[in-house]
Amino acid sequence: MDSLERSQSPLIHLVRRMATPTTQSEIHDVFVHELAIKLSRALNLINPNDLLARRVIDIAQNNSADGFISGMTSCYIDSKLQF
Repeated sequence: MDSLERSQSPLIHLVRRMATPTTQSEIHDVFVHELAIKLSRALNLINPNDLLARRVIDIAQNNSADGFISGMTSCYIDSKLQF
């Protein structure tokens, strides 16, 4: 291994570790971000919104189907009003 490879190895290790979540918290964060990406595409937004994704998850966990639909309508309206 030459000096360039040795100098980059901590960065490579960090990137590989970030690409493969291992703890429950890391797995949850990746799930939230993936949901944020899907929501941003569905809403035609430029940037993923992790807070919006967390709100969607919270509404889904704590409400009935009707409550979820109502909450999603509110989130959609809120996201459109921010622009």
